[in-house]
Amino acid sequence: MKTKKVGLARISRRRRLTPREVEVIAYRSSGFTTVEVGTILGISPHTVRRESCYTFNKLGVSNLTQALMQCLKQRYFTVDLPYELARKAQMRIIQ
Repeated sequence: MKTKKVGLARISRRRRLTPREVEVIAYRSSGFTTVEVGTILGISPHTVRRESCYTFNKLGVSNLTQALMQCLKQRYFTVDLPYELARKAQMRIIQ
């Protein structure tokens, strides 16, 4: 398996993020709590935390800010995606 050195962490090039992991990071980076993200996605807060942990490991980071920066660098999403998801979530809550 090929790896790329990033500081002390190693990122596997074969370990891509799943759509759910990208979605969780996008919601979390929009300022939603794990409970709110769980409610929006219909999963438990524990599952949100677990998905975040898996994502951090895949990206070779240790916190949400670093994960967001890696997602942007690796083009999993653009800066607009977390904002768009936040608007969708607010619409769901209002309805």
